[in-house]
Amino acid sequence: MEKERGREEMAEALWKMNLYSCMLILYVLVVRRVIRKYSKLFSYSLWVLVAARLWVPVFLNGPFSIRPILLAGFTGNILPADVTAVLKVLYFLGVFAVAGMFMSQYWKTRSQVRLAVRETKNIWRCEGSSSAFVMGLIHPRIYIPYGLEGTKQWYVVQHEKMHIRHGDPWISAAAMVTLCLHWWNP
Repeated sequence: MEKERGREEMAEALWKMNLYSCMLILYVLVVRRVIRKYSKLFSYSLWVLVAARLWVPVFLNGPFSIRPILLAGFTGNILPADVTAVLKVLYFLGVFAVAGMFMSQYWKTRSQVRLAVRETKNIWRCEGSSSAFVMGLIHPRIYIPYGLEGTKQWYVVQHEKMHIRHGDPWISAAAMVTLCLHWWNP
């Protein structure tokens, strides 16, 4: 009984998180149109708010909270138990499908770079790619295609190093996990 109630509370928290996230996403899309002439830092910061809303199950109530008025006093489950069970199964099927898609893309890319040749410490030449990219979290590697030489290669490598310095591989990994868990959220 206690275990079932805990699951219901978790499902309701997930539902609320996603509902509020949808509202926040719409808000961010509108605000981004207004601030598009300013630094991209502002736009990225708004998306950090969305990610936080998707990850943190805390609901702040107060005079300035952005929450739907219709759900302000809502408590309890709005769906019958059998429908809820089907939705849980569909949810986990979606999680595994999206995770499977990401894993298949990873293994495909991994097989393409399997025969890459090390050029310098973390820069590798790759025959299977038409553009440069970074792969890896702990020890990220920069893969560049053959045929990229001279100053163009230098600029491309600097660009990829900037991705590593900014932590973009970690941000991408967090975004993939978020997409797996919230796959149905627009």
